[in-house]
Amino acid sequence: MTSYPLILSASHLDRLALIRFLHGLANEQCKLPEPMNAVALLSFHDAVDWYLQLLAEAVGVGAKPGKKSPYLHETWAQLTHPDISMPLSQDTGIGKLITLRNNLKHQGILPNTQEIDSIRASISEFFEQSSKTILELSFGQISLSNLIRNKQVSAEMDGMDAAITAGQSETATVHAARAFYWVCDEFIQDANTAGVGKFSASGLRNPYELRSRTPFGADPFTKWMNELTKRLDGQAELMTVMAIGLELKSYLRYRSLTPSVVRIWGSKQLDVFLPMRESEITSGDVDFCKGFVTQAAIRVQSLSAGKRAVSVRDEGPLDTKG
Repeated sequence: MTSYPLILSASHLDRLALIRFLHGLANEQCKLPEPMNAVALLSFHDAVDWYLQLLAEAVGVGAKPGKKSPYLHETWAQLTHPDISMPLSQDTGIGKLITLRNNLKHQGILPNTQEIDSIRASISEFFEQSSKTILELSFGQISLSNLIRNKQVSAEMDGMDAAITAGQSETATVHAARAFYWVCDEFIQDANTAGVGKFSASGLRNPYELRSRTPFGADPFTKWMNELTKRLDGQAELMTVMAIGLELKSYLRYRSLTPSVVRIWGSKQLDVFLPMRESEITSGDVDFCKGFVTQAAIRVQSLSAGKRAVSVRDEGPLDTKG
């Protein structure tokens, strides 16, 4: 009899993050109009299939190298066999997913929105319950940080994790703000490279920081310019968020929780200005900021990959002669 919770390796945790990402992608596909929302069934099926394969490997019954991987229902039967007795939930919902997915893929039968919404609810419940019981993890809290390839963003996210572990919520929000700055910077650098527009390297911001360095404060003109720059910065960041394709409501909440970040022209150093808070930052607030920045980073990565793919296609076929 297998004992729980299962202990996963580092590579398993990386794959678990990818499974959570695919599940999130499927949830987004559910929001598409008919018949395009039907593709969510394919993503849900793959996410569940990968998840079950990962669990099978963790208990030593995974597919052997060079051997054909079993079908989803076969892996399910293997894991729920009395020899293993893995406490998997939502067997009815999983069975319905398999049927609808096979009908779509092999017979071209399109599901309706009600059926897709039912599958979405069942699969979300499956992942949450199974992860809590088998892995002692909240599926919704599985970190996607390992999927981030931008070193500056990744370093700030590591700092955020360290701050969270130490119970330093304010410091965690500082790392989140810095990480999001570098996410936006990556997006804008890609836009400049692609010839979309010539933006400021600091993230669509005014390149000049006019804060007075004298002990007597800034003169009226400098104050006016600083206020103008601050307003332009806010509008510019909002434009960047919209261009990336992030949800405005989530961005506004993130913005209310994190400090402002300014990069001095010609410098790689980021200056952080903590806000005056009416209430303390909660652990839920910090988790939200982490999730928002991670989502943004992965979104920019996917956009960058798409631009590179288009660029390769635009170059035309390779010359194989000679």
